[in-house]
Amino acid sequence: MESAEFASLAAKVEIAVSRIEALKAEREGLQSELAAAREALKASQSELGATQELLTETEGQLAQVRSELGEAQGALSESRTQSAELEGMLSETRGQLQETQVKLEGVQATLGEVEEQLVSARTQVAGLEETVAGKDAEIEGLRDDVNQRSANMNQAGDRVRDLVTRLEAALV
Repeated sequence: MESAEFASLAAKVEIAVSRIEALKAEREGLQSELAAAREALKASQSELGATQELLTETEGQLAQVRSELGEAQGALSESRTQSAELEGMLSETRGQLQETQVKLEGVQATLGEVEEQLVSARTQVAGLEETVAGKDAEIEGLRDDVNQRSANMNQAGDRVRDLVTRLEAALV
């Protein structure tokens, strides 16, 4: 009867050992996934930083274009006032007015492009921030899973040691 119990215990020990090995392999796989997720997070954070720099640069350009637009609009207003006041300088003022209008249109076109770039950059930043938040949550989930599996492996190890101790005690 003791040899049957011993054989049963030995079989259970073998099953426990194989489960522990399987859990270790699974833990290693999860750790690899965690490392890959961290790398992806670093890449996303790097891309976010570059996009934020682009956004800052674009906002600076927008401010400059707005300043130029204000200057151009001021020059246009001044030209219109002079043409009303100075009939003798009418043809010269018309030339200046045309030049200022062309400049204003160019500045307005540039402003439109810069505003579109700013909207695009903001959208991209928002998307990257969502990606970073998703990766953070994914990493946290993987970390929790690894911790749970590690605890399970520790419990399985304790059970195997207990079984081995009982087996040794039964053999004595």
